[in-house]
Amino acid sequence: MSGPPRVDGPPAGLPVRRTRTVAVAVLAAVVGIRVSVARGLEGTAADLAGDPAGALGRALDGWGSAGSLGDASAAGLRSLPLAALHRLADAVGVPGTAAQAAWTALVLVLAVVGARRLASVASPAAAGESWAPWVAALVYACGPVLVATGVDAPLDGLVAALLPWVLLPVVRRDRGWAGAARSTAWLGLAGVGTPVWSLLVLAAGLLAAVVVWRRDLRQLLRWVLLAALASTWWGVVTVWEARRATVVTDVLPDADLRLQVAQALGRPAWSLVWLLLLALAPAAVAVAGVVVARGRPERLLVGGLLGLGTLLVASGLSSGFRVPVLAPAALGGAPAALAPALALWSAAAVLAWGAVVDGLRWHLDDLVRPPRSRTQAGALLACAALVLSAAGVALAALERPTDPAAAGTQGAPADLWRDVAAWSRSAPPGRVLVLPATTGRLDPVVRQALGGRPWVGRDALPVSTPTATAALDDVLRRVSRGQAAPEVLDGLRRLGVAYVLVRDDLGAAADRRRPSGLVRAGLASGGATRVLALPGGDGAADVVVDGGVRPATAGVEVWQLPGSGLGRVAVGAPLDVAGDAGTTADLTASGVLGPRAVRLVEDGAAVLSDSAYRRDVDQREAVDPDGPALAASQGREVVPPGAAAPPTASRLVSGAEAVTASSSAAEATGDGRRPGAEPLAAVDGNAFTVWQSRPGVREGQWWQLELDAPRRVFGTTVQVVQNVYGGQLVTRVRVDTDAGGREVDVAADGRLVLDDPGPTSRLRITAVAFSGSSPRDAFAIAEVVVPGVTVREELVVPRSSASTWVLAARPASRTRCVPAVPLPGRPTAEPATVCDPSLSVRGRDVGSLDRVLPVPEAGPVTGRAWVRAPDTVQAAAVADGLADPSVTATATSVAAQDLVTRAQAAADGDPGTAWRAAPSDEEPALTLAWPERARISGLRLVLPDDGLSARPGRVRVQATGAGTGGAAPRAVERRVEEDGAVRFPAVRARGVTVTLLDLEGPTSLDSVTAAQSPTAAAVAEVEVDGAPATTYDADAVRTLRCGLGPEVRVGGTSVRTSVRTSARDLVEGRPVAAVLCDRPQVAAGETPVSVEATFTWLPLGLVLSRSPAAVGEVDDDRPAGGTSGPAPLEVDADAVAHRWSSVDLPVPGPGTRTVVLAVPAGTGFAARADGVRLRSVTVDGWAQGWVVPEGIDRVSLDYSAGASLRTGAGLGLLGWLAVLGVLVLPRSRNRRDQSRVGRSTQA
Repeated sequence: MSGPPRVDGPPAGLPVRRTRTVAVAVLAAVVGIRVSVARGLEGTAADLAGDPAGALGRALDGWGSAGSLGDASAAGLRSLPLAALHRLADAVGVPGTAAQAAWTALVLVLAVVGARRLASVASPAAAGESWAPWVAALVYACGPVLVATGVDAPLDGLVAALLPWVLLPVVRRDRGWAGAARSTAWLGLAGVGTPVWSLLVLAAGLLAAVVVWRRDLRQLLRWVLLAALASTWWGVVTVWEARRATVVTDVLPDADLRLQVAQALGRPAWSLVWLLLLALAPAAVAVAGVVVARGRPERLLVGGLLGLGTLLVASGLSSGFRVPVLAPAALGGAPAALAPALALWSAAAVLAWGAVVDGLRWHLDDLVRPPRSRTQAGALLACAALVLSAAGVALAALERPTDPAAAGTQGAPADLWRDVAAWSRSAPPGRVLVLPATTGRLDPVVRQALGGRPWVGRDALPVSTPTATAALDDVLRRVSRGQAAPEVLDGLRRLGVAYVLVRDDLGAAADRRRPSGLVRAGLASGGATRVLALPGGDGAADVVVDGGVRPATAGVEVWQLPGSGLGRVAVGAPLDVAGDAGTTADLTASGVLGPRAVRLVEDGAAVLSDSAYRRDVDQREAVDPDGPALAASQGREVVPPGAAAPPTASRLVSGAEAVTASSSAAEATGDGRRPGAEPLAAVDGNAFTVWQSRPGVREGQWWQLELDAPRRVFGTTVQVVQNVYGGQLVTRVRVDTDAGGREVDVAADGRLVLDDPGPTSRLRITAVAFSGSSPRDAFAIAEVVVPGVTVREELVVPRSSASTWVLAARPASRTRCVPAVPLPGRPTAEPATVCDPSLSVRGRDVGSLDRVLPVPEAGPVTGRAWVRAPDTVQAAAVADGLADPSVTATATSVAAQDLVTRAQAAADGDPGTAWRAAPSDEEPALTLAWPERARISGLRLVLPDDGLSARPGRVRVQATGAGTGGAAPRAVERRVEEDGAVRFPAVRARGVTVTLLDLEGPTSLDSVTAAQSPTAAAVAEVEVDGAPATTYDADAVRTLRCGLGPEVRVGGTSVRTSVRTSARDLVEGRPVAAVLCDRPQVAAGETPVSVEATFTWLPLGLVLSRSPAAVGEVDDDRPAGGTSGPAPLEVDADAVAHRWSSVDLPVPGPGTRTVVLAVPAGTGFAARADGVRLRSVTVDGWAQGWVVPEGIDRVSLDYSAGASLRTGAGLGLLGWLAVLGVLVLPRSRNRRDQSRVGRSTQA
């Protein structure tokens, strides 16, 4: 491996060598193009291709807002070479996929040429007529490690390709400053990769320099000095990013050795044995090279690279591959931790290749005999290694690397995403929230379509700060349940979200788990409008899925929120609250927050919220990452640290010692989580709640009740959940008590009645046998009723000096009627309302709200609850009493138990609402009634023109209440005209029944069974000629007197409430305020409080306060969530970061104010007023804010972190330029000397 002597003039066989080099370079380029085109645009490439001009313009900002709520990032600076290529390609009309394929091809060509030269220098004897150097180069460049890295992380692939070029001048023993510069100049370019790759190349070069120049200290110092100069710029960048960017190491997905090797090699489907054989092949070549090499430096260098790679592998194994990773490096996915180590092994194999081939050639005849020397043993070892290494080239060329996280998605057609990209370029600025959350990784096509627009999504690898992710999760929990509440839109605004992109392309199964219809319902109820509807397919929709709730073909929607921006100005100083990110939404829902900001504190809080109840939190779970409530004595797991605020409430169970289970679907780390499916759900007295074991686990799962004292359990009933529809039945369980255990058979209805086993302190029920199975089966119990035992769960808040308590429920979704998906041929911005009784997302709380408050001193309290109306007859009666309808309506059926679609919707004077019958009702009938008889002679049906409803061809009309005696008027059947008109003989009546006949409409396909059924009939309004004019004052706000609101219990006192609301609020399920009519006296000590659930009111939360309170008097007439929020700021964080100078802004309003940017606090933004830096505060638990004193009406904002990045990187770049100057100047001097010699000769 010693370097060849330097000779003047071309070496022998130069044309042949060049031909071979061109051949392998072409092959490498073909491999790169093929793999890149097959893989498509992902990660950084997708971002750059989506907005190449913007990416180039933002490269030096030091800020990133793609995929997160914002973070310090030097990714733009590192991606400058790739961004320039994409910008050039865009300028000449070349597609982004072609530009990326060209990049990959260039990287592989660079790698193959560098590796060929390195292999030739390392083994001059093998570089003559042998193909060994070219084969070594091809194996290095086109092997699975570099190809997979080059596709997954294009800039890291470039750094891996530079590794041979850094080693080449050192191994070749190039002397002098120029010789050192030939190696170290490449280190400056190596800074475009992630820090681990850049440091890897630097370490490998330093190792080579120490080994080769260990006896020439002067040359070694030259190399070290130039290497330091060339690396300064990216060293500064790395330190800057490490100090400011979010560390995501703790939320990286768990990966065993097989997954790590598979990711590094781009072979996710391979078994561990084959992966290890392929990964260890370069190491085997390097080991063989150490054995057969004759010179000590050669052995040291190959062994050093091999040892360095092995050290990285060992470090990964010992730490579970938890290498430090920053958010900018993880945006494209979790980096392959083993790839750098395998690259080092590959470089060592290139150095050893020639010696191994040479040894094989000379000892081939000895292979059939037992090895007698170390060279023969090396030859034996190298044979298999060479074959496996060469096979990697063929695998890279023939097999497409696959991203397992992207597998299984239905995916919208490419033309839809092109339309999204066109909208993103033309729409007003604003951050986009991508929904729904996905348990894998967000598809790269979304990133490419949104281009340079700031956006955030939630997947299994959150890249925002833990506190920002917690705020995002709280908002997503609310919006995914379709809550018709002001706190949903207020929460989105506080996140800086201006648009919500709803993906209708993930398939029906995914939509059933997290229905997009509920998202649409929550957005529409808050005033958001659908500004982009892109249904897949074309033409009329003859078949809809689940009545139009789910898409029949892949599509995309974009909703715009009113009054949103990335900044706002709040009134006053922030309100100090003890709680978590959900506290702000709860205060908004209660109506007591108004336009103020919230600051979360541990001590000295004016408001104490129970939102931070003690629970496990695992932000690696993209959907509902919170576990069930825990007792104060229980430990909890929080991933990552900082993802949960200090607990402000804990669980207290009374009536039993403990209720436990072998597992629970409600656990934070459970696959297929079901919030609320915890062990206590089986003894809460509610048959609609269930305990369920973790999905996929059945036999041996148990549920246990531990009693306070031994007692008889004779007559105990157990209701086991039987999944008859899914084909699973529990056939046998084991019942264990203190007296022992026995197995009992379970009937088909799941009901068990236990015999008397004698006094017992525990009752355990274990699943023993099942009939039928499926991968997601589980053991579940709906209810266990033990005579004389009542188990109750409450949340207990800690003792505090706060003057106000905010107690909030976390309910399940109750919305069943939602805006429809966009239909092919009918992409309207005003979606129709459709219903599906199966729409549901579970929540933690069901029924009444029960809490325990440790009150420090006795005294009176004021209070208000916020509640919603359930979808019941009683709630409908209250709504009609408020609206005072002139015509009342009843019907034979409704499509779902939702007040929005009840019969009165056809007689409320609003054509935007509609009664929808049940799809199974073949002749649905609607009955209208009015107080006095009237002469009627016809009617007109106003039918929704939504393409989703069945329309009647004929109707049967029956007058009702015609008189006090005689026969009832005969029913008549008439045809429905095109305008909906129906004529019949005049008759005097107090009402009319209209039966819809000959229904025709699209067919609805059940997304579970694929069964087809007719769509539901719908009627928006019925106008009866001669009947009283239809009036329904849905928006009139009226007060329900004390006693008509929900009952609130404070201590032992029952307090009546008064509700001020409108019929529309009740019908649409919006939160309404129920103010306490009295101010009850509260004794010092632990005080139980509760808000009872009734058929008229469902509790959502309760505020109790002692005067004076920081939130004012809470028993006033402020509506729930009705006050305006903070005013929007006239600039967003992205605009501030993009401006390299400060941005001067007006701050409206008198007195003290709080300026808030919707970016994580501490990321480098600063605010000044009159040249003085303003005090920084963290708002809402995560956002950056500043308190503006009274009398100041303008502030200037700047991103000071970006300036420090540009300054540091710019000064460091001068060092790299100096190294390049050292490399260029000697060549220029040599050319001048040769020119002088030539002139002298001529003279």
